[in-house]
Amino acid sequence: MEAVTPDESLQAQEPDEDESPSPGDEREDRRAAVWDGMLAGKSYRVMAADLGVSRQTILRDTKVLRRRWKLVAERYEDHARLDLARIEKLIAALWPVALEGGKNGQPDKFAVDRIVVLLDRKAKMLGNDKPIRHEGKLTVEHTSTLDMAIEELLAQFPKMPDTEAPTEADPEPSPNGNGHHP
Repeated sequence: MEAVTPDESLQAQEPDEDESPSPGDEREDRRAAVWDGMLAGKSYRVMAADLGVSRQTILRDTKVLRRRWKLVAERYEDHARLDLARIEKLIAALWPVALEGGKNGQPDKFAVDRIVVLLDRKAKMLGNDKPIRHEGKLTVEHTSTLDMAIEELLAQFPKMPDTEAPTEADPEPSPNGNGHHP
């Protein structure tokens, strides 16, 4: 896609009788200055004072410049549609290769990589690559639900008497009475 600079956008695409630019034309020089003023955020009154013309002249110039810019924007949209169609065609051509074009009928890793790159480019062009913001509320419902489930399970078993289990320091008595197991 060819890049268009703001200076190129000042060139008339389909000139009206009062828009026809010619090299060195003072009207086109003024419109270039008006374009710069628009980009700088200057008001019509300030641009008129800076250029020594009426506000009506600035208004007419901005209308001409906006029409020209609209044509440039339409060209960009046409290029974007064409690029998307090209990406779709490339993906369609690579798809079978990606799935079965490798050794032993295995996926071709290079083709898969190219498809991923093309899909990423398509997502960027369509604005689908923006981060998704997830908002949620953190609760402890899961913990309390789990606690309740454990309590229900424990309630199903008979209560065991509290007995102390033997520890290593306090081993079970041995059958021969000396603390050692045979």
